[in-house]
Amino acid sequence: MITPSIDSDYIAAFDPKTYLAECYDGPDEEHIFNIQFLVEAVQSLPTDLMVLEVGGGPTLHSAAVVAPHAYEIHFCDYVPANLAEVRRWLDGQPDAFDWRPFIQVALLKANLPATPAAVAQRAAEMRRKLTQLLPCDVLRGAPLGDCAGQYDLVLAPHCTDVAAATPAQWQQVMHNITSLVKPGGWLFIAVTTGATHNTVGAQVFPCVDLSAEAIYQGYLTAGYDPNTFQLARIPAAAKYEFTGIAYAIAQKQPQPPTRTTLHSTNAITSTRSTYSITTLNSTNSTNSTNSINSINSTHSNRKTR
Repeated sequence: MITPSIDSDYIAAFDPKTYLAECYDGPDEEHIFNIQFLVEAVQSLPTDLMVLEVGGGPTLHSAAVVAPHAYEIHFCDYVPANLAEVRRWLDGQPDAFDWRPFIQVALLKANLPATPAAVAQRAAEMRRKLTQLLPCDVLRGAPLGDCAGQYDLVLAPHCTDVAAATPAQWQQVMHNITSLVKPGGWLFIAVTTGATHNTVGAQVFPCVDLSAEAIYQGYLTAGYDPNTFQLARIPAAAKYEFTGIAYAIAQKQPQPPTRTTLHSTNAITSTRSTYSITTLNSTNSTNSTNSINSINSTHSNRKTR
């Protein structure tokens, strides 16, 4: 197995089709929990948001959730092959990944009809609103370079943790991405926990292991309102090397924050009680399994990947 560094080797080593085949072979508990968390997090937001997905890889389940709230969606990634994979879906190419089961979950979790016609309508909305595919590098102070702008909602699922090798570098990544969030805008992230690497095919990719408290403090030092911070966790499926996944969202403050020391015991003690953690329980697990069975049955005729 090869352990690439986070540079051009990463671009060469990451295979989006292998990643999708291994990690998105059907909506599982993690995908459903992720979608539900994001549905609930954005349900009170306006419906004319400028949205950016940062480091979205080759995936579009987040776009399926936020499309009704978006005026326009921009999508960026470090790996050109990931952008090409998304482009295949946007263009309706026959070898594009089938996101219909995930779109159906997004509709169900929003308490909307999830008929084939409704799924097709949401897919059309995604294609209409996702207008730009851009290169990005979250290790740079301006991740989009000359294309820099600010957005009402920034999504960074499974991006910040794989871009960083250390907690300090992760904090810098959070600051870099925050430069893309408007004052009063929102940042959503998803990170794996309990591991320092992920394997895709035969390739091993480093990641940083973050606690719930580290994520909370990372948001605070990047300039987010602690009163808006939400975090949820789910155990990982047995097939993965990591032990869990954490999802978080918060609203950026209108003014830059006073810098907080990450390792200050007083800071951690004073802020620990200001947020709660939602964890997947047996009831959610049962509901998720029922949803998976229903979705896989509905789309049993989709192509094998």
